Amino acid sequence: MQLKKHGQDKLIVFYDGKCGFCHFFVRFTIAKIGKKQPFIFSTQQGKAFKALKERFPDTDFPDSIVVLNRRDGKISFKSEAIILILRFLRSPWKEIGSFLNILPMRFVNLFYDCIAKVRRGFKKPQQACPIVPKEWRKFFNDE
Repeated sequence: MQLKKHGQDKLIVFYDGKCGFCHFFVRFTIAKIGKKQPFIFSTQQGKAFKALKERFPDTDFPDSIVVLNRRDGKISFKSEAIILILRFLRSPWKEIGSFLNILPMRFVNLFYDCIAKVRRGFKKPQQACPIVPKEWRKFFNDE
């Protein structure tokens, strides 16, 4: 992967940089992170996501949030990715993620798909990488 050495143990959250709802979710996630910084965010329009797709050519990447666990190389999509993210956030989001994890994934993905359909209604960001406040820049990398 092309991402810098820092954060080798972090999860990389790839999001649609052209989606207003995805930008909202990234801002929400950063605001709810606990003491540790478990994530690096990168757009799906960037070099890092392109490298990920080249690394896994047989994987059918859905139109979804994608999380790469850099420790074990596992890729998560859709609800599985959201649940993984939630479980790293402060309460009550951590507990919500744990609860969702015990439900049948087919049911949770159905809910995810419903939200994904309406996400198109969120205001589209004017640029793929909006100006990020200085204190949040440590969360982003797209090299």
